[in-house]
Amino acid sequence: MTSAEFTQHIRFSLLHLYEVSVLDKGPGRSLTEWLDSVYQTNEQQSYGHRLHMILTQTIECMKPPEPVNANIPRHRTYLILKRRYLDGVPIQQLEVEFNCSSRQFRRDNHRALEELVLILWNLSTPRTVSVSKEELMRDHLSSDKGQIAEADDERPVHDVTCINALTKEAFGESTTPTKIAEFSRSISANNLLDIVVDAAQTLSVIINTTHTQLTVDIPSDLPLVAADRVALRLALIKVLRLAIAHAHAHSLRIHSEALVDGVNLFIDGIDAITRHDPILNEAQQLFTLAQGTLSTENLPGENDVSGSLHLVVKLTTFYRPTVLVIDDDPSMPRIIQRFLALKPVKVVGCTSSDNVLKLVREVHPVLILLDVLMPKRDGWEVLQELKANPDTYHISLAICSIWDERELAISLGADMFFQKPIERADLLSCVEKHLQPFAVA
Repeated sequence: MTSAEFTQHIRFSLLHLYEVSVLDKGPGRSLTEWLDSVYQTNEQQSYGHRLHMILTQTIECMKPPEPVNANIPRHRTYLILKRRYLDGVPIQQLEVEFNCSSRQFRRDNHRALEELVLILWNLSTPRTVSVSKEELMRDHLSSDKGQIAEADDERPVHDVTCINALTKEAFGESTTPTKIAEFSRSISANNLLDIVVDAAQTLSVIINTTHTQLTVDIPSDLPLVAADRVALRLALIKVLRLAIAHAHAHSLRIHSEALVDGVNLFIDGIDAITRHDPILNEAQQLFTLAQGTLSTENLPGENDVSGSLHLVVKLTTFYRPTVLVIDDDPSMPRIIQRFLALKPVKVVGCTSSDNVLKLVREVHPVLILLDVLMPKRDGWEVLQELKANPDTYHISLAICSIWDERELAISLGADMFFQKPIERADLLSCVEKHLQPFAVA
């Protein structure tokens, strides 16, 4: 296989990363056979599953050891690969998250693909035929040849031992504690219905072969759940395979229950499963990694009836703290939203200084950014109102002004001061401090 063909196969496989049936044949199969020589994957698994795990684990091993910062080129490479291909985020949304134009994102994406292809190629070929970045570019890394800007000189250092060890271990018959400990999870907001449907589609061949009737009864307006998307999806695939194998009368039902601070997912219609079932134990480990739990329960009053067992998955509702921007300039909330695109916060804008107290009580912000120069009521008046009210005095508030009025702002009760135009780094530092109480392990 030439490096050009190898690159094309990688690009194709990344675009179909969660479509195992597509990876089982064509370019995906050829790529798996090529990589098998070095990764020594479990041949009992399908080509698609083996290739999925190789690509997923290799990308995760590109994660820098220090805190990830999208402004650092080698960190940005990892984030782009993870967000686009592992998390499946649309390109338009990523352009907002990375605060860049479509053209710039395409360049950054090409650089990220270049790094991934280079790692996989040099790991899976003898030293005598390993290639450099420049050689890969000459072999048409991108169909947009000639439009790719040269990447930064700073190159990420990837631990080859780590990549080999993780990918080989990933294809073992069980999920070991070491593997769980090494997995770098990323908690985000997830639509549970979408992930359940996606997991069911992945298992469509098994479902059809076993003639299992699977009913998904999950409302579309179910609250988002806080979980690692990859771990949650893999856990659901594993537990659904278990449920299909033990389905009573080939019929299963998946439904949900929204709680005050969480969501319960139920899989009904299962015959008895031993608590020591290895697949059940593996699924429980994956749900723990996804920040959830998996348990088995008997339905009330049906202990002696076939199909009376159901599996219960408990997940936490995703909470997105609110930052309230009070500014008569309608562009200011949009600017703040772009600055905070990579942070798990919700930005609410308010262009009027009237009825601020009512709005604050409704949205419960953890931070308020307050302009000074506004019609009808200035920011100083709003500040004094909020700090004098027992319901709102505790909320952190930052005055934002075109004048340097830091001393006045602090003396009137403000917690912070930003002089316009606001520096993104200063705002991020402030927001990170206020997100710490809501941080997810």
